[in-house]
Amino acid sequence: MSTPGELETDTFTLAEVVEKVHLPSEDWLKRRLNAGTFSGRRAGKTWSMTRSDIAAMIVSLGPGLDVPTGPLAVPEPPAPADLTGLTRTSRRRLGRTP
Repeated sequence: MSTPGELETDTFTLAEVVEKVHLPSEDWLKRRLNAGTFSGRRAGKTWSMTRSDIAAMIVSLGPGLDVPTGPLAVPEPPAPADLTGLTRTSRRRLGRTP
């Protein structure tokens, strides 16, 4: 680990981070980096993380690394609140004919 004021030169690819920290996938991590949930370095389209970025990510995930996995990790899109504005064909396609 680097001392305060010293630039960190050790960086890790997302594949390495996912393997070391046991995260669900590279895409899961990339989405959170793009959203700004975790810090990292981006060069073009490639993300990398330093040791301090990884440590901050682990701290923010909390005890036990409560990382959502499996089919519950992707929430279902919300249903439209008002179906009255839809045509008969649209309601049929949605499978919700009143």
